Amino acid sequence: MNKNYDVVVVGAGPAGIMACYELYLKQPELKVLLIDKGQDVMNRHCPIKEKKIKSCPIIKNNEPGCLPACSITAGFGGAGAYSDGKFNITSEFGGWLTDYLSTDEVEDIIQYVDNLYLKHGATKEITDPTTDKVKEIEHRGYAVGLKLLRAKVRHLGTEENLRIMTEMSTKLKEHIDMLFKTAVKEVL
Repeated sequence: MNKNYDVVVVGAGPAGIMACYELYLKQPELKVLLIDKGQDVMNRHCPIKEKKIKSCPIIKNNEPGCLPACSITAGFGGAGAYSDGKFNITSEFGGWLTDYLSTDEVEDIIQYVDNLYLKHGATKEITDPTTDKVKEIEHRGYAVGLKLLRAKVRHLGTEENLRIMTEMSTKLKEHIDMLFKTAVKEVL
């Protein structure tokens, strides 16, 4: 591992992963380090999910947590690595990027990220938010004061999501350095 880097990315969640991808694709000569307080995706294990313990251990001041970090919320893939892997393909909700970029630019970025997931083996199936069934659910929601947020969704599932994260980690390791179980305390 190098001692000097051109770029250090803190956090191996989706934003950190995509930042590293962009850096190695567009400026492969850069020395890049990705740091995360959690584990690499292959080493993320929750003792509760594995039925080894019943609740989060207490680390200090009565605060729960596994050391060095909770494997559900930290590590390569971020908090969503163990989710059921739903990727909403819309700029209508899910963040504030449209406060900074045009809707067209945001949709281009979403499509770009979606293509990266497809490149790494994501299912090609996308839900259709315009079906009669969706319209029926929307109508029932309105009747009780709820608004349905429609979007195309690529549903990966937990296992496929983890497989894709593993493949992305492996690919990135060919081009950048990664440091896990390391909390960043200060940025100079």
